[in-house]
Amino acid sequence: MHFNRRSMLKGLVCAGAPLILPSRVWAQGTKPNAKIRVGCVGMGTQMRGVMGGFRSNDGVEVVAVCDVDTSRRTAALEALKEAYKNGGPEVKAYTDYRELLADKSIDVVIVATPDHWHAIVTVAALKAGKDVYCEKPLTHNIKEAIAVMNAVKKYNRVLQTGSMQRSSNQEFRVACELARNNVLGKLKTIEINIGAPAIPYDLKEEAMEPGLDWDQWCGPAPVVPYNSQLSPRGVHHGFPNWRKYREFATGMIGDWGAHHIDIAHWGMGMDDSGPVEILPSTNPNNTDGVSMKYANGVTLTHIAKGNGLKFVGETGEVFVARGSFHLIMDGKDFVRFRDKNEDKTLSCEGACAKATKTFLTDAKVKLEVSKNHIRNFLDCVKARTEKPITSELVGGHTAIACHLMSQAYYNKQRMCWDPKTFAFTNGTGDPAWLTRPYRGAATLPTV
Repeated sequence: MHFNRRSMLKGLVCAGAPLILPSRVWAQGTKPNAKIRVGCVGMGTQMRGVMGGFRSNDGVEVVAVCDVDTSRRTAALEALKEAYKNGGPEVKAYTDYRELLADKSIDVVIVATPDHWHAIVTVAALKAGKDVYCEKPLTHNIKEAIAVMNAVKKYNRVLQTGSMQRSSNQEFRVACELARNNVLGKLKTIEINIGAPAIPYDLKEEAMEPGLDWDQWCGPAPVVPYNSQLSPRGVHHGFPNWRKYREFATGMIGDWGAHHIDIAHWGMGMDDSGPVEILPSTNPNNTDGVSMKYANGVTLTHIAKGNGLKFVGETGEVFVARGSFHLIMDGKDFVRFRDKNEDKTLSCEGACAKATKTFLTDAKVKLEVSKNHIRNFLDCVKARTEKPITSELVGGHTAIACHLMSQAYYNKQRMCWDPKTFAFTNGTGDPAWLTRPYRGAATLPTV
């Protein structure tokens, strides 16, 4: 995961006629032709990469950083001062994100905190008149996803979810175009390989990290015994294990599911929808096997082993992962690139090109092409005429699907769901599963 994410961030950089599916057009005032001033909340490994991606774009100034850890906050501040030493903006550092949001000169806020803080900071930023780039999964629970979508609409802001696969990996777009143009025949099933669901916190207490406000780090979640797997000491370079625990995240269901369920929705043309029935696992380990049924008749099933997803139609199937593309038609390999050590005759790009030339040259559905996720967001911030490729609607509905899958593991019950009203139906589910108890002042702002 570390290699893939860092490599990806370094790269950031009518009848018979094709139907282009761009971001939804929406009305908004035009932003003045000035540099976009950016504030960053959560200065871990992911933020360092994303912040670098923003700074590499012309017309952007990173002017503020915020973290409850002194080491990471100070290191980020010093790195920006060094970057701007020959001329640039004054950079400020904050412990409390609310102080950063109070700076009216900041246009955009990047949120790369642990998941349990995402929606709280995002909604507060939207209310403060900021546009937001928030890491995935967009929220920690379903109520938060609804709140974020409502807040973007109410405050007329721009939001991009950090699900970069739509922008950074053409193999996912090609696979989705194959599915959307019925090249595979009628779509029947989707399999996603994304690892296990979250578990309750179970780590032993360690000596507290110096300079860390642990109460604020826990925020809306219960205050658990400190362990460095949640917040590693100093300026770390890996991805901490808070993702594994229900109090702070949703395991690999939210972490990788926010990527691959996003692509599944794209391939079904259901960015503004979600499953209508969720079935619990029948496997004794209860770590994979949950399936979700959609109104179009497609069943999406979770497999914990491996990484990627597969669209299966009546006459063909395509497996896709980062750097992998494998198309089978009528039971035979049409083109395959899964491993450079095994598939030496062409590259992933070559495999995608062959599939595109053969099946998609005259395709009626052409999906939006974005080659740089951050640039796509910044262009939308400036133009204010379209939504980014993974807007709050895309990220919100994907997050809700991830959370529904998680609830099937947590509660081991069948659920029926209305993706339009965001409610359980047919006497299934429990409204309490849509949210969480919030602790102290760290609550979701009203919209």
